[in-house]
Amino acid sequence: MDDSDYLRLLTIQAEQANAFLSNARKWERERWVCQRLLQGLNIPYRSEDFTPAGQEPPDVLFRDAAFEVFFVLDEGRRLNDEWREELQRRRSAFSLAQLVRREARPRRISAVELLGRLAPTLRKKAHNYRER
Repeated sequence: MDDSDYLRLLTIQAEQANAFLSNARKWERERWVCQRLLQGLNIPYRSEDFTPAGQEPPDVLFRDAAFEVFFVLDEGRRLNDEWREELQRRRSAFSLAQLVRREARPRRISAVELLGRLAPTLRKKAHNYRER
């Protein structure tokens, strides 16, 4: 595989990421999140075990369980903005060297900080469930 083939592959992967994060694939994405959770918990599953809920919430039904899936992003971030930008960057690149960039090292956060970030969304979700 030469550089142009690899560049083409990277562009295709960015296109796939954009499609996966789109509203059109919301159900597929939510099911995928539930599958990864079950995988981490060593709970076996089959694709047929998942069904979309008729009315949300919840997002995904799995056997007797009901899952509400949500993303908590840093302030000012939107779900697909970064991948849209990355797709444009890859489409306009003529070489792999143009795609090289230094990424910030991930920062560990404490459980208290994690809960602080989740709390507003969890309060909103709890309110929505109460109303329904």
